Amino acid sequence: MSRIALVIVYVGPLPDYFRYFSESVARNRDIDLDVYLFTDRVSQPDLSGNLKQIPLTLEQFNKLASEKLEIPVSVNWGYKLSEFKPAFGVIFEEYLKDYDFWGYCDLDIIFGKISHFITEEILTNYDIINASEMQLVGHFILFRNNSTVTNLFRQTEDYIKIFTDNDRYYNFDESCMRFYRRPFSFEELQETSQLASLYDIVMNLKEKYDLKIYMNVMCREEPPFDIIYRDGTFFDSITQKEFLYFHFVKAKLFYLFYFYLPPMQNLPDEFSIVTGGIIPGSPDNYLNKLRWDIERSLFILKYFLKKIWSKLKFESQQTLPGWERRELNGDAKSSE
Repeated sequence: MSRIALVIVYVGPLPDYFRYFSESVARNRDIDLDVYLFTDRVSQPDLSGNLKQIPLTLEQFNKLASEKLEIPVSVNWGYKLSEFKPAFGVIFEEYLKDYDFWGYCDLDIIFGKISHFITEEILTNYDIINASEMQLVGHFILFRNNSTVTNLFRQTEDYIKIFTDNDRYYNFDESCMRFYRRPFSFEELQETSQLASLYDIVMNLKEKYDLKIYMNVMCREEPPFDIIYRDGTFFDSITQKEFLYFHFVKAKLFYLFYFYLPPMQNLPDEFSIVTGGIIPGSPDNYLNKLRWDIERSLFILKYFLKKIWSKLKFESQQTLPGWERRELNGDAKSSE
């Protein structure tokens, strides 16, 4: 069986939805997968289970990345770390050397059944496995662990400018903000004075290096949501189509006014995701749905009352914990 490692680097307090991510990883024991979470919020390494938490500060990341990439790296805001995802295979090579595939994902996802999508047949026949058919995505992608694939980001020198420019986020790990378009050729990028994204690099070099690329829609992130999680799998309650994971990215945009994440100690064995939030338990239980509706209404009312009170007291507006971009060193933002 192929061995897989996913890498996440996150600075700042872990978000509220981390418990959903961590438990969904733990429930995927039927695939040889380890997730390495490098974070400044643990004091001692925790290598138990398939989610391994390893302490790493921004300063330590900068030192390690500078050594491995042989360029001056001085990241001082967390979201900029996403820019370095394509280089994680080089930066963390000591941790990844015994794996057949390495990759990265985000914390704001809940996994379903990974083995239903990342099969041994796919791992045998492809070098890059991507969770979208439109472009390369930063929330889940795998790379064959060999020198050619791991070093694809070096195929143009644009990565040096991107990694050393600490004032801007370029979206290098995806498409450099050229969303849902075809990849640009190196000639077109040069003529238009644009920087190459990892998507451009991979698609331009796939024939040269005989890269086999698997691109398939494996996640749900666009509302409206009508999703059920049951027996460790996600599926659309209307089409019954299964998918690999749910991505919170669009749901977070609705959080303050619409999307309700109820307080839960553990990831339930069964829950549903609707456009209004996550409902624990069976979606067919009327009393459960009624209780959730009341809790959600009270949650929204409490938020607006606090907002009104803060205005009356002339206080600065406060966001709800767990979803906001947390501050690090003044204006620095968290890495999710």
